[in-house]
Amino acid sequence: MHDPFTSLPLLLLLSLLPSCLPLTPPAPLPLPSPVLLPLLPFPPSDLLFPGESTQVHLYEARFLSLFSKATTAAPPATSLVGAFYASPLADGGSQVSKLVSILRIAEWERRDVGVWARLTCVSRGSLDSLNTSEQAVYATGDVTAFRDLPPSTDAVSLSFAASAAAELKATLAEVAKLRQRIAFASAPTEPGGSGKIEWGHESRTKTSDWASGADEFRPLQKHLADMREALLARGLDAAPHPSLLPAVREYWGSVDDAAAESELLTFAGCAGLDDVQRWRAFATADAGARVGVGREAWGEEVKRLRAIVALKEATAGFGSKDNP
Repeated sequence: MHDPFTSLPLLLLLSLLPSCLPLTPPAPLPLPSPVLLPLLPFPPSDLLFPGESTQVHLYEARFLSLFSKATTAAPPATSLVGAFYASPLADGGSQVSKLVSILRIAEWERRDVGVWARLTCVSRGSLDSLNTSEQAVYATGDVTAFRDLPPSTDAVSLSFAASAAAELKATLAEVAKLRQRIAFASAPTEPGGSGKIEWGHESRTKTSDWASGADEFRPLQKHLADMREALLARGLDAAPHPSLLPAVREYWGSVDDAAAESELLTFAGCAGLDDVQRWRAFATADAGARVGVGREAWGEEVKRLRAIVALKEATAGFGSKDNP
């Protein structure tokens, strides 16, 4: 199985950690003060972007204790947990990324065995320290919000950013159109990147758009709407936030709704990529670079799909007036 950690060792700053080791933040920025959070281990393939959610079933005593701590913690840590991404090594140790996902407990309910919960990623985080000692019931760490660099405000930079975002949208629209066209001419292929993942405390169904069947491809606007809805939610008994800014300002440092929406777009545009490309997008503090990851990867997908269309046109009359 392909491991994105081995493909991006410098980008993800992986380390072999002892029980408690101070870590260097991934960006030299004046970020908010660290917050001590309980941490859940996730495989690298389950990386969560801001606005993405996962469901977990917690049944081990240590994770139930973690859950209880998170739900009763004082602000600003109330109902927050960190997802740290670890890959096991042959010698029994782990490779751990210094970037984490900060998750909010969106809803939960007790089950006959354990607790079910839906967790929504609200931000990326920098893991400043990690404690996994034998004396600790569960892993904890000091986490600082990992924010994008402030965008340039000169006219040229703003124009370039708008043009790049528009190109990403157009590329994704073409991907959707080509996949629909291919699906119209032939039976859908076996969906890729899907499967039920069950290990330890967690059970999740993961579906990727990357190289999947045309019937599974989710357009950009669908990703964007789902991610925005998850971030706006404030629980089953509370009205959602009126806009994105109050939902993410303390995590992202956004100055207005337009800036928050622009940043969310960069994540939505990369949401359907493969694991390696998603890690590239997650690890950069430059929104423009993240858009570049999406443009590059989806641009290659457009080339691949065009080649399929051309082959079908040459061999089966695909694209004729009788089969548009």
